[in-house]
Formats: sequence, C-alpha cells, structure tokens
Amino acid sequence: SAQAIFECLKQPQYKEHVVKCSYLEIYNEELRDLLVEGKNSHRAKLDIMECKDGGTFCRGLTEMEVRSASDVLRLIQRGQHQRMIG
Repeated sequence: SAQAIFECLKQPQYKEHVVKCSYLEIYNEELRDLLVEGKNSHRAKLDIMECKDGGTFCRGLTEMEVRSASDVLRLIQRGQHQRMIG
C-alpha cells in the first residue's frame, strides 16, 4: 500500500528519495493516461517501450511526484474520474 511505502522511506538509509505515480488505463486496446488534464487529455499517444536494461515503460505517460500516501490517494481519485465506463 502507499502508506507502507512512505513508512519504509522513513528509515535512515532512505535520506533522499523521490516517489512518482502514474495511472494508466487500457480501454478498447488503447492506452489512456488518467492523470492528464484538459480537453485533449486522452488524445496523447502512449507507447509501451522496452528499456535497454530489459525493463518496460510507457512513453508519454504522466508522472506526478508524491510526498505522502494521501497524495497517492488524491491522484487515484482524480484518475478514477477520467476512466471510461461501459
């Protein structure tokens, strides 16, 4: 959970850290960024890419810095309003 992440980051070995969140939906085989705002929020082209180290990421996906579990929950609520239902 988000709370557990921030509790862990209070440990002394994590003096410096940055936590970022993204929220992605796959709807009708299309990727949708649920944290983008504005009229054309769902028109941005998103692509799943492979990193040189073998990992994956979504190019073009919004990343928002968060500082607490409540910041994470606010982003989830915001993204929920952007989801396609049906």
